[in-house]
Amino acid sequence: MNNLSGWAGRLLIAGLLLAVAGFFGSFLGQWYDRYSRPWAFGDPDSRLAGSWQTTFLDPDDVPKHITINIEQPSATFNWSTFLSRRRKHRRKNPRSFTGTASVTSRRGTEQYELWGSVDRDNASQLVLNTRVVNEKTQLLPNFALGAIRNVRWQGNNLTMTLSFSFRRADGSSFWSSSDPRLNQTRQLTLTH
Repeated sequence: MNNLSGWAGRLLIAGLLLAVAGFFGSFLGQWYDRYSRPWAFGDPDSRLAGSWQTTFLDPDDVPKHITINIEQPSATFNWSTFLSRRRKHRRKNPRSFTGTASVTSRRGTEQYELWGSVDRDNASQLVLNTRVVNEKTQLLPNFALGAIRNVRWQGNNLTMTLSFSFRRADGSSFWSSSDPRLNQTRQLTLTH
């Protein structure tokens, strides 16, 4: 009997230690996320993760509405990662993010994949990239999203310089120095 009660006590202590470790691991994981990724886990009213939108005119003066959704990353801490020997290799860059962008006009909706990162030294500066989700269903001919530069995030404003890529009816891109529309850019300010 003494042997059985000894094992029961050890199991109870082991269970309590695991519960305490889980609580502190979760607490430390949340703290680490707020520290390493304030853009995603900071104040809900001013975080980068979420939905951003505005309207603009493309180079053909077609009114368009853009919505950018930056995905909330999953929390850093989870038991399978914590217990894995390959934990180092599973960590993602805490500055990187993914998402989607959709551009709607009278002609239809353009869908884009989105990815980027927050600058290491200045969290208000971002790198943002897009690509068409499905080349076969893109609107043609059309001024599609091109390069996105000078991206800055300040609280509830996301500003950027947007250039365009003209796609002909056959899907190929077109550029000519004699067509001033093809060099146009737009300064956008998106809000939550």
